[in-house]
Amino acid sequence: MGQSFDRWVECPPSNFLQTAPVWLRISNIPVNYFTIKTIDAVAGAIGYWKEIEWDPEKPLLQNYVRVQVVLDLNLPVREKKSLTLPKGGGTAMIDVEYERIRKKCFYCFRLSHEKQACPVLKGT
Repeated sequence: MGQSFDRWVECPPSNFLQTAPVWLRISNIPVNYFTIKTIDAVAGAIGYWKEIEWDPEKPLLQNYVRVQVVLDLNLPVREKKSLTLPKGGGTAMIDVEYERIRKKCFYCFRLSHEKQACPVLKGT
């Protein structure tokens, strides 16, 4: 796993650290819809995806697919995504696990703070 570093600047711009590349584990995709198109739709709903670690020609050894996305850190992160299935297939709840994310606010689901410092909670 590589790390991403930016050059240090004394006065960073106001939009500094607004996004970050994060690896996701996407699971619980219905077998009939386990395609690049579906993975693209789920990952695209979370952020701009950079890389998908899945080869449809090889057997899937885990119950998830890894995708690297660029997250907007001002938006809430969700651990489930609703996926509308084509041709009257209904909807499916897709599980999303964020790798190496240890802290987040369990009130507003943002990564910028923890619950005790939540500005949304303090405003209510």
